[in-house]
Amino acid sequence: MVDIKAWLNSRVKNYDAGVKLYLRFGKDPALVALFTKEAESDFKRTRLQQALQELICPTPVTTEANLKFSPLIYNAIKPEFNQLHKGWPNPITDPVIQALFEQWRPLYSELMSAQQRIYEVALQGENGNTAKALESCQLAHRIMDLDNQCDDLYAQRDHYLANGHLPDGGWEKEVVGDPVRWVTERQNALRYIRDYRAKIKKDPTNKLVPKWEQKILDWQKEVDQFNKLLKLDDE
Repeated sequence: MVDIKAWLNSRVKNYDAGVKLYLRFGKDPALVALFTKEAESDFKRTRLQQALQELICPTPVTTEANLKFSPLIYNAIKPEFNQLHKGWPNPITDPVIQALFEQWRPLYSELMSAQQRIYEVALQGENGNTAKALESCQLAHRIMDLDNQCDDLYAQRDHYLANGHLPDGGWEKEVVGDPVRWVTERQNALRYIRDYRAKIKKDPTNKLVPKWEQKILDWQKEVDQFNKLLKLDDE
């Protein structure tokens, strides 16, 4: 850990040297992937410094750069969004768990990608770029939505592993309190309905069809709820 302290205390923090230190002492596979894939960036430099600091002191570090941002942006930047959920069996042999995993993987991949981008986009927005400021807000909302979707899949997976079946009746989803997000949430619900219908059409004999049909009903209830809030005619 002496080498890490020396790097943190150095005036010029060499990124490659810092990455080597994390690969030597760090264990988080998500951060290892973050630091070793794609090019160096402002976000990665900041996150690397946080990660090395956390190896010495587990208390999460709040950087001065993060404090510039609104709570919405800061919450999307928080380190816990980079933590890989480790609950998936390895290898996966159960077809239901495999189906849940296949739903989760692209969501988590998009979540990681958005979380890696938001720092630099938000920084440009704070420096006066109005378009980037708007984009950073959109990214932050998307990160929160993706995180919620991943949490829903984790809950279904954990219920299945504990009980041998998926939960009956779906999951109750609390309506977001921000009216600005109602339109987006409604569009997301409609998209899920289309996705599940497409799955049923593509594979009508799949054993998950009853669950997909229940999901359609659950998402339709949410659409109906947003229709009332937005005073829209039923679709």
